[in-house]
Amino acid sequence: MDSQPSQSSVELDSFASQENLLDEQLATPSSSMTGHGGADLSFSELSSSRAPGDAPRPPRTREERLQSDLFKLRKINDAMSTYLGALTNAQTSTQHVSKRMEATGRLLNQYIDIVWQTEQTARLVFDPEWQGGVEDEMFLERERLAREVRERQEREERERAAREEAERVERERVERERQEAEKAKQAARAPVVRGVRGIRARGVPAPSRAAPSLRGRAAPRGTTRGRGA
Repeated sequence: MDSQPSQSSVELDSFASQENLLDEQLATPSSSMTGHGGADLSFSELSSSRAPGDAPRPPRTREERLQSDLFKLRKINDAMSTYLGALTNAQTSTQHVSKRMEATGRLLNQYIDIVWQTEQTARLVFDPEWQGGVEDEMFLERERLAREVRERQEREERERAAREEAERVERERVERERQEAEKAKQAARAPVVRGVRGIRARGVPAPSRAAPSLRGRAAPRGTTRGRGA
């Protein structure tokens, strides 16, 4: 019979300790949380819930309520920190997955290139018109020589066109100078005509002199008459 009351008391103490777990995790109490005589109050004494049989305590003070709110905020902050850490880990995992996807994409591209090259090789091997690697090298050499000849012809054509253009410009310049020199010679050969009042302009014909007038001259005496007059 003595063991039963002791077991019940242990269960009550365990229940009270579980209810007071939130208050027992508070930070170190401040100097204002003291009892009579200056002794610090324990966290269990600050809890609103008491074991059965304990005397009711007075209402909680403002400092106690602030401490309780601070504890709740700290718990929320810890929860948010944990959540942020989980998000950071998720982001890191996502980055790893993205890198793996990029590597997988590169491997797939390489695999596709290998498959395409294999298909081309198979087509070439089974092509009845394929004469072998030596013939391919000769064909490539002929293509290279033809390309060089074509490029040389195009270069010579451009040079010839530029040379003809320069010759045409030179001929036009010489012809223009010759015409200007011919005009200068013709202007120098023009005669200088002196007029009454000075020298006339070159190339202007002199005015013809008027024939002497017959006025004032005597008419010849007599006329010739025919015979038998």
